Amino acid sequence: MIYTSSILYETASDDIPYCPRKHLLRFSTLTCFTCDCYYDHPHAILLTRVAILFCCFLFRLIAIILGGMCANRFPPRAIAYVVFACISLLFAICTIVLEYRHHRRLWFYYPDGGSTLNRARRHRGFLPYSIINDQRTTSWRSSLCKRHNCQSRDFFHIIMYHSRATQFRVTNANPNQRVIGFHQTDQNCAFSISKTNFEPTEQARGLFGAGVYFATSIDHTEFKANYKGAYIIARVNLGRVYLTEDRGAQPTDRQSYDSIYFKHPNGSDEIVIFNPEFIEEWLIVVNQDYSITNGVAGVRDDIKDHFYAEVYKGCIF
Repeated sequence: MIYTSSILYETASDDIPYCPRKHLLRFSTLTCFTCDCYYDHPHAILLTRVAILFCCFLFRLIAIILGGMCANRFPPRAIAYVVFACISLLFAICTIVLEYRHHRRLWFYYPDGGSTLNRARRHRGFLPYSIINDQRTTSWRSSLCKRHNCQSRDFFHIIMYHSRATQFRVTNANPNQRVIGFHQTDQNCAFSISKTNFEPTEQARGLFGAGVYFATSIDHTEFKANYKGAYIIARVNLGRVYLTEDRGAQPTDRQSYDSIYFKHPNGSDEIVIFNPEFIEEWLIVVNQDYSITNGVAGVRDDIKDHFYAEVYKGCIF
């Protein structure tokens, strides 16, 4: 699949007559069955491929059983055919197992290549940066999602089918609004957050005082973050929100609010959550260009990221 994808993946500029490259790719990777539900459940794409392979295995098994029932009428050659067919089942089983491992490797991805990370209850998992929307399209700031005025708030959909510039802004101060926020930090901090929780910024370091700071798009985290290497997309409950258009303004009675929403005149809005408990869940996108260290017992050993993005080209709708 690695070699097929590298030949067929990029564009349709070298289409074979009567057969666009994208169709060849989907056929060769068994992802030619597409439906709208894949946008919100992209993990189902590889599961569909596993299901197709399993159905093929069942048909082969039925054919072998029928052949075995008739083998006594044409011995010994027919018996030899049945034996060879049974041996081929082992390869079919191995293919199904490998495809399922393929699925697990992508959708249960961990930067250290393992799957036993003791993660926080609200942490949804990791995704490699190489499969986000902007890494899979050749047009700048274009979204792969074809829905008109898409209202999906699913983490995987937002990251994989919408541009980094896509914003999720707040227009009013209604209480208990649940919004999507973006935070960028280095991979070591992200790795720590995945196992514990967010820690509020100290009073002296934050423009709006102590709290956890979020932008309203991935792009805006680039000039707001002090550390880089991992993007965090989170669903936050604003609770009692203090809405302001004044830079650095804070409520006089801070205890009466749970968050601040700053409406920036240039559109780069900012969210400040006072209590990390209002951060309901989050997903971490890891940029493999940076290294990550575990920091266990004061030892900072490099954790190598074994994810090979080329393998998954064409496996995502």
